[in-house]
Amino acid sequence: MPDYSNQTSLGKISSYTAVKTGWIVAHYYGYSTSGAYTAQIKINNKIVFSDTTEAPNPNNARASRGQIMLPIDVGDVVSGLSATETNCYFIPGKWVTPTV
Repeated sequence: MPDYSNQTSLGKISSYTAVKTGWIVAHYYGYSTSGAYTAQIKINNKIVFSDTTEAPNPNNARASRGQIMLPIDVGDVVSGLSATETNCYFIPGKWVTPTV
């Protein structure tokens, strides 16, 4: 389970390589003036999140902005993050110790 009280800021980043097992709060943002815009978050170069936004006329601008919390393991590479908008965060786990 996430240990929210020990989350740490990763800053405004475009990618992150996990050094611990836990969760990443991934922020995404982007826009297009020529068609629908799709923001994608990838882990290890595989799409794990996609958000497509289309805006009505007259401005013809399309933008996607938001955040998603994803589980990550040591060595996972997260990409597609917004390096210009909002900080991303790493949240470590609270692990249950099995009883015998």
